Amino acid sequence: FELKNDYITFLISGANLPGEACVNLLIDGKVVRSATGNGQDILTPAAFDVKEFKGQKARFQALDTSAHPFDYITVDAVYQSIDPKGATEVITKPPAETKVAGRMKTAAGTTNGKVEIIGGALTVAGQPVDLGKIIELQTGVTAAAPDAGSRVLLINGDLLAGDITGLTEESLTLSPPTREPLELNLAHVAQAIFLPGPTVPAKPGTLVQIDNRLVPGTLKWIREENIAIDCSLGLVPLPRTRVRSFVFAEVAAGSEATSQVTFADGSVLSGTLAANDEGLMLTHALLGDLVLDLKTVASVTRPLSEVHLLTELLGEVVKRTGLVTPPAPETIRRESGQALRMFPGTVTRYALPASEQTRRLRGELMPLPGAKADLKVTLRMSGRTKSFSVAPEAGAQAVDLDLGTADTLEIEVQAEASQGLVFPSGIEWHNTLITEGGAS
Repeated sequence: FELKNDYITFLISGANLPGEACVNLLIDGKVVRSATGNGQDILTPAAFDVKEFKGQKARFQALDTSAHPFDYITVDAVYQSIDPKGATEVITKPPAETKVAGRMKTAAGTTNGKVEIIGGALTVAGQPVDLGKIIELQTGVTAAAPDAGSRVLLINGDLLAGDITGLTEESLTLSPPTREPLELNLAHVAQAIFLPGPTVPAKPGTLVQIDNRLVPGTLKWIREENIAIDCSLGLVPLPRTRVRSFVFAEVAAGSEATSQVTFADGSVLSGTLAANDEGLMLTHALLGDLVLDLKTVASVTRPLSEVHLLTELLGEVVKRTGLVTPPAPETIRRESGQALRMFPGTVTRYALPASEQTRRLRGELMPLPGAKADLKVTLRMSGRTKSFSVAPEAGAQAVDLDLGTADTLEIEVQAEASQGLVFPSGIEWHNTLITEGGAS
């Protein structure tokens, strides 16, 4: 929205966790104002002083990425206002910069620390990284949502964020926020997407209007003020604000890429990754060799055929029992990545990918934040069982379990027999992998 008044006022309560559980005001993707609760559930009035930003476009964001027991934020009554409206706190400056450590996940475990290029090598916590063993690398840089703005969808499924500024018979001009303008070969472009939000399915040679109305035709030009399509009605110019996207081609299934890189601006590119004195190097099937500024990289993921995340396996809930039917297992997003949350009274069976090699389950088992009951977690595989006790006050316990050649894994969560069930209660699996053979 456009900032038209001197203040943004709101009511806020909840955790006092800057950068983790908070409300933010963002301009051009950067946090310029931020507020937290004061550790209580009482809504109190607060305000952002935004006089210096009047006339600019901004986003108001409620953020909760915390794993603390009291980790939520409550916000209400958000207004643009000519005065602070009795705010107990008026925030006039941007938040202090917080340096977020990076995190690398391999089959051998998780390493936390600063992500850098040192001596031509990618390092985490000062130690060189074998790029061939990365499953996931988080640099500490926050990534915008991939559909947060205008972007180009390439025919291999990759995304490039930026302002779409021009069109010729052979190329599309894209101006990324952190790079020089790119001339993209039209043969490599699947869609030009002009507005934030999800894409709308359409056949090649179709313009999608803001109301999702489809107009078949040929795109003739892209200008600052309008976009023109040659259709059955003739040459029709449309204001940019009325055009959602234009479909040039279908996305084609390509060969599996070695790495997928997500950028701070929401771009997602795939290819072969290397490191040298210039920085990270990505060899892209359509764009060629790219030099990546590590400051713009949010994450790197790399699929390994011999390593599987527990959260990505196909799970079937085979039992949910209790005085109150427990919730089904759910995947949640933590700072450390995806975690699997399970509740007492549930049994879930996971199908393991077919393999003649032995497997191991490696991960961390811990109580649900704020849990109040002692739980027992039982794993069953090929007639064998292994049980773990999880107390509310316990930290993460490492699990390293031989699964043999089992084709299924069953996980049961139940209250300890000697105790009653007290809510909230549950467990979480963090950084949990199924590895095959000698994967490490």
